[in-house]
Amino acid sequence: MLLFSEGTNASDVRPPLMKLCKPIGVIILASISVSIASAQRLPAPPQNLRILNTSLPPSPASGRQHDYFQALIALPEHVRSWSLRDQAQLNGLAKLGTSNYFTYVFGADPYSNPQDGAKFYKPVNDNIAARSDSIPGNQQLRMPINIGSGSVMVTWDFWFGPEFRTNIGNIDNYKIFQHRQREDSLWWTHVVRFKNARAANEVATPYDTLGAGRLNIPGLRKAKPYTPAGAGALGGNSYPVNAGLWTRWWSLVEFDVPSSDSRWDAWKSQSPEAAQLSGTWDMVSLWVADEQRDVVRLLYRVPASVDTQLASFDFEFNTSNRPSQTGPLVGYGRNVVVLHNYRLPTAPESDQRIFLRPTR
Repeated sequence: MLLFSEGTNASDVRPPLMKLCKPIGVIILASISVSIASAQRLPAPPQNLRILNTSLPPSPASGRQHDYFQALIALPEHVRSWSLRDQAQLNGLAKLGTSNYFTYVFGADPYSNPQDGAKFYKPVNDNIAARSDSIPGNQQLRMPINIGSGSVMVTWDFWFGPEFRTNIGNIDNYKIFQHRQREDSLWWTHVVRFKNARAANEVATPYDTLGAGRLNIPGLRKAKPYTPAGAGALGGNSYPVNAGLWTRWWSLVEFDVPSSDSRWDAWKSQSPEAAQLSGTWDMVSLWVADEQRDVVRLLYRVPASVDTQLASFDFEFNTSNRPSQTGPLVGYGRNVVVLHNYRLPTAPESDQRIFLRPTR
């Protein structure tokens, strides 16, 4: 048993019988303890204590880590979601029909630090003819969205194991997350570049590109990484992703925003070239947070051209490099949610319903 002071709120975990017995049982026990202490000239025990039954420890799988997911899928703007915590669901997202690289084994996971999510496990150089460290295309998780109007927000969580750290192997340009504008067409990729991580525990720094559609955007100086990144945004290679922490991402695409819209004012102020923005463009923003850091902008209201729709969001794990992976890769993904036409406040990060750190 554990003892708590009177100010501790333990009422939610005490069984009903204990609630009924407290007024009599605790008083009697306290009186007896005081009498014994007086007889033996011992210090009187502390008074006004509550007794908490600890025989029912919380299950790791029943914590509050998925409350955020449950809250988002209850919103009226919710249109798609995948918990990635169900093997049948994972199988249905892989073209092969069986997901071998992403499995849900929580509760029977032999990994040293198991997480409650789809486990990504990549053996060493197992691709056909060992030409690269990519996983086969028919084993990537492709989550269909198929929306091309209004706004689309996608959020997801990922946990990178220490095997992904920059000091293990030297995979370059490992594309982890991808938004596709058509079935097999690249639109925007978060590229995890191992060589750009700086500290021992870092996996990499996000390297965001817009690799399809019109790129003759007034004011665009570089598409890889996308530069400028927008008002108050860190931009590519600026945010270290650490191993062993859940990281949460949010992407927002606002379709067909006319250049006369005031939301483009910050972009137009970047340079004389950017001020020439005209016509209609899609607007892209990206945020990130982890268990220890609050949300920050990586991209904010930058112009892009997203063909006709956002077709899918993928866990891709693809690279064009020759084999350089020196050990298996382990990670976990969970709780992908798509919101359609969700209205953020003027200061987006103040929306504490959306921009919350992940927990475990």
